[in-house]
Amino acid sequence: MAYGVFLTYLVGLVYPGVDFWTYFGAMGALHALLLAVFLGGMTTGQRGFGQTIGPFVQPQKASQWTVAAHVGAALLLVATLGWLMPAYPIAFYLAVGQVAVGFLLFHAVNLKPKDPGVIVAFHQSMVLLMSLAIVLQWH
Repeated sequence: MAYGVFLTYLVGLVYPGVDFWTYFGAMGALHALLLAVFLGGMTTGQRGFGQTIGPFVQPQKASQWTVAAHVGAALLLVATLGWLMPAYPIAFYLAVGQVAVGFLLFHAVNLKPKDPGVIVAFHQSMVLLMSLAIVLQWH
């Protein structure tokens, strides 16, 4: 929800007079980004505060299935931005880096589930930067 509000205000500032939903409908990169964000939020909620997800190869419990879906959405975001690479190179490189940061966060949550550390804020900050890079079309 917070990312949606951020994007609504950002689009309004950058493109005054443009209807957000019309803009959003034409921006496939934002669809992929928000899917990954939504599944990231589900990952956090599914594990429950203070619970580990646990290492896995094949998901066995709900939190692991949610992580698998989130990773799939993250890879879809990388593929989408790679496909659109001439338009969003900075967002693409941030997304590739974000996948690595996500794996570090996964391990941090499993090591210290009640306090995974500053990597959580870094992971979320990178999403905000990707949002900016897409809307502002940073090259």
